[in-house]
Amino acid sequence: MGPKKPEEGQPNADAPPAGVVGGAALVGATTGLLLSGPLVAIGLGAGAAACCLRRDQAGDVARSTGQAGLAVVEKGKEINTQYGVADKVKGAAHSTFERAKEVNEEHKVVDKAKAGVSRAWARIREVDREHRLASRAGEAFGGAMDSVTNAVSKKDDGQDGWGATKK
Repeated sequence: MGPKKPEEGQPNADAPPAGVVGGAALVGATTGLLLSGPLVAIGLGAGAAACCLRRDQAGDVARSTGQAGLAVVEKGKEINTQYGVADKVKGAAHSTFERAKEVNEEHKVVDKAKAGVSRAWARIREVDREHRLASRAGEAFGGAMDSVTNAVSKKDDGQDGWGATKK
């Protein structure tokens, strides 16, 4: 008979503490965000949290990472309480935003950037119409995919994938 499953609503005795799982998710999500973006952040965060539940070396690493992440959060809270870092950052961000608005109102930076992007996009469309770049790229990509598909299907038929028969 296997181990007894916890009843619904009861915590699993083998499960790591929620803080450790959350810490692992935080570290994974932060890493994903720094490496690629929000979708990768979600995936790495969820993967790290799920990995905490494993009973192997990967699970051990995930739980250790979660404990470290939890320690960083706790130290951050302590430093914030002691030095008021969050309020200082919030104040600096607010004054920076206000200064950026002033500069934009004076020099019309956003309007100039929009106009520049609009001109560049119009030029790109013009060049594409003249030289059919988008359709040529699509045709080339389609041809490449056909070649790959043919090579794979030939490999499945006992050929080496590029027309010669295997020996």
